Amino acid sequence: MNKNNSKNSIPLFIFAVMVILLLAACQPAETPAGTATPSTHPAEVTVAALQTENANLETQVAMVAEPTQELPPPTTKPTDTRTPTPRATDTPGPTISVPEGVSTTTHLEAPGYVFVYDPEVWVVESAETQSDDFLAHIEISNCTINLAPETPPGELIQYYPRIIGRQGWLVEGYEEITYYTHKDLKLDLSVSEDEDCILAQVTVLAEVMTEDEFNGAPARTPAVQPTQRSTPQDFTCDAALPSRLQVGDRALIIAGTLWLRSEPLIDEETEIRFFQQYTPVEIQVTDGPVCVEESVFWEVTVTEIIEGGQTYTGWMAESSGEIYFLDIWYLGW
Repeated sequence: MNKNNSKNSIPLFIFAVMVILLLAACQPAETPAGTATPSTHPAEVTVAALQTENANLETQVAMVAEPTQELPPPTTKPTDTRTPTPRATDTPGPTISVPEGVSTTTHLEAPGYVFVYDPEVWVVESAETQSDDFLAHIEISNCTINLAPETPPGELIQYYPRIIGRQGWLVEGYEEITYYTHKDLKLDLSVSEDEDCILAQVTVLAEVMTEDEFNGAPARTPAVQPTQRSTPQDFTCDAALPSRLQVGDRALIIAGTLWLRSEPLIDEETEIRFFQQYTPVEIQVTDGPVCVEESVFWEVTVTEIIEGGQTYTGWMAESSGEIYFLDIWYLGW
């Protein structure tokens, strides 16, 4: 072998080995088969999330703790100086003035109404609870005016409208008590045979006014029984009184007793049932009128308003000769 060639080959060999080692060092390390790549532990993720959340909360708390900037005052709505448009209302009456020498009171459970009374006739015993006596007559025992209890005191005996003073009242008569109702005001009047007691009670009812009227508002239109009604077209009954009813009216018996008949004929065979004056029934006019001699008849339905009451259909005489038996039911409210 040539010695010169041997010397030259050794450095080349060393150079080749170094290149191989260098290339091996640059290759990525292989993961042994079946070994998973390590990941971040869940606890570390949770801790990091809590730290971020706490940081956000600290920022919010710091913002709340800072002094709040004062907001500008709200814009004031300009006052409406226009004149309101008048609304159509019932024709008001004159302003009511309380006369001298009388007193006024308001029951706490009927705040919308003012009672005017003569202090020499009545005394206010209580105006606080419904169960206590309200107005009591000074001289006549058991002559009172109270608020009516919700439970009726027994069997209803009489039932009719009545206009007292400026307003209409629904009267419900029981054996020892009479209820007088005007809209939402329901009064309990003791039944007395003493005419002075009855007159004194009626006087108080006639002067009851609303709180608005007491404070100067125009009075309500007085209730007036509308007895002057137009006669049905093409109807004449020369020997009878002028008719005051119309189909659709609600009527009441105003004189003695009155028969409900199967037809407009005064005969025993037509009698169905008789009803007394102011009996607790509701009478509705459904047809008519019919003239029979000197009587005017209307077809009606009569409904008893007592417990277990029935409804009847038939004919009733409005008038006969010079007597009215039926009139229009009217309260004015």
